[in-house]
Amino acid sequence: MNSFSSLRVQGELKYISNQHPTPRAILGLLRLVALNTNLAFEFSSFWKIREFQLGDDLTSYGIFGDEDSRNIVYLVCSGKVRLLGFDATLRREVSTQLLVAEQIFGADDFFIHQSLQYRAIASSTGLIACITLNDLKPWFSQIPNLKDYLQKTTYERQTLIFF
Repeated sequence: MNSFSSLRVQGELKYISNQHPTPRAILGLLRLVALNTNLAFEFSSFWKIREFQLGDDLTSYGIFGDEDSRNIVYLVCSGKVRLLGFDATLRREVSTQLLVAEQIFGADDFFIHQSLQYRAIASSTGLIACITLNDLKPWFSQIPNLKDYLQKTTYERQTLIFF
């Protein structure tokens, strides 16, 4: 952990703004699932963009106040995020995946029954976009492949955590 991130109070992410140009990561997600970015500005207005520092535990922040972090989908805009799952044999957390820009995590319980828990730790400085499930669900009808894509990536992530 660098000396600057240790000066911050854990649980605080610097809020950038939701008045922003559409981040490349959100455009990338739309291109991947919709092949059409006409909804990009409106879709991106529901996401909150936050800065993170090396060592930050991204799933423990109160980004949306009292909203349970298990009901939030996170999209890495820049930087790297390491997912840590618990290995019962070793009785410790182990790295299961290193995420980079345009990769997504979170809200696994919504997409897969009885998902395994993990923590997301910043492996560098960067930006992350976050959206609650309540804000995301209406988009499933407007972007039909979105839910399927999120279920597929959740399944792949859960497979890595299990094995």
